[in-house]
Amino acid sequence: MTAADESAVEDRWYRAFSRATPLVKQLPNTIAMTVALILTFGVPDLPITNLAVTLWSGAVIFVATAYAAVLSWRHRLDGILVFIIPIIDIIGFGMLRAGTGASLSIFASLVLIPVVWLATAPGIRYVFLILCMSSLIILTPYFVDPPSTYADWLRGVIAPIVFAAAAAIVNVLSQQQRRRAEQAEELVNERTKALNENVEMITQLRTSEQQYRTLLESFESLWSSITAQAVIATDCRGTIEAWNPGPNVCSGSALRKRSTACGSTASSPHLCSRCSRINTQT
Repeated sequence: MTAADESAVEDRWYRAFSRATPLVKQLPNTIAMTVALILTFGVPDLPITNLAVTLWSGAVIFVATAYAAVLSWRHRLDGILVFIIPIIDIIGFGMLRAGTGASLSIFASLVLIPVVWLATAPGIRYVFLILCMSSLIILTPYFVDPPSTYADWLRGVIAPIVFAAAAAIVNVLSQQQRRRAEQAEELVNERTKALNENVEMITQLRTSEQQYRTLLESFESLWSSITAQAVIATDCRGTIEAWNPGPNVCSGSALRKRSTACGSTASSPHLCSRCSRINTQT
């Protein structure tokens, strides 16, 4: 594969996921929950401490997936209605953790999937929401069955702080990327506006050029049709710049009249010296 092919593949990948629908973003959560349930009921060594909570965790994730499909069908890509989905996912994975051994569950890290999605939301408030929700998810089983050591309680404090720190990094990077995208969009809009103005100006110039040509043709036609009067154009110094056919016609008529008056029978007025003198004086 050449560099151009790799660049084309990357461009298609970016276009596909830069404006992904809620359903596309929800698919990793759905797949993770499906795999977790298959492993939970398929591997005998994996503990199930609460079957009802485990089943309800899958139902919560599948309901969030159906809700994401509805938003995608209605073309809702952003907003608070979209970010409700990862919040529901965090609750669902928390229930899965509680139903498969709580602190001993191997599925505790799955909560990072909706955490990353929620961290991309604009605003630092979602980072604090992730901190509170992750703390609640980790500490909830401890309220039902309190641990015997302080280390387990510290796990409910340290893990949410780690999740919040990761969410803060993702949030900052997401804001920077969003700002760059807005600047790029503004630049594209400005260039498009300038291009439209140039096209409009070119159209106006072409219209003016056509009007000028029409006016010039009309003026030349009028200029050529005047033969009974002499129209002569001069500059500021009196130098003749242009004239219409009138001076030639008038000069020829005057020479023929004077040639007839002096009795010349020459075919050309210039053969008569008298007419030539008269023409010079004229």
